[in-house]
Amino acid sequence: MKRRRNRGFAMLVAVGMVALVGAVVLAMTHLLAAEIRQTAAVQTEAQLDQLLLAGAAIAAEKGTGEHEIELPEALQQQGMALSISTVQAGEDRVAQITATVEHESAMQTIRLQLRGDGWQVVEATRH
Repeated sequence: MKRRRNRGFAMLVAVGMVALVGAVVLAMTHLLAAEIRQTAAVQTEAQLDQLLLAGAAIAAEKGTGEHEIELPEALQQQGMALSISTVQAGEDRVAQITATVEHESAMQTIRLQLRGDGWQVVEATRH
């Protein structure tokens, strides 16, 4: 009789260990998925920052008005877009730059002043 009781206990321990391993695997899967989402968000944010920087440089070279910047085909296929709207504000120019990566967008307003050999960014505010 004792032998049967030990087998039952061993079976319960085995089932408990399998359940524990399953719970650990599930928790690790959730952590991995969260890391993947965070990495994707950081990558998108970095791409938005790069587009805004490029937009500031382009705004310093373009005149006033609305400008849809034609990006390379590879960037367009990734859902990236860049637009600049520049107005004269006294002696300065103010440009609104909008960058888009897939379904995320970022906006930045920059103030440009004519210095030396061209327009230079003197202030930038991200929205």
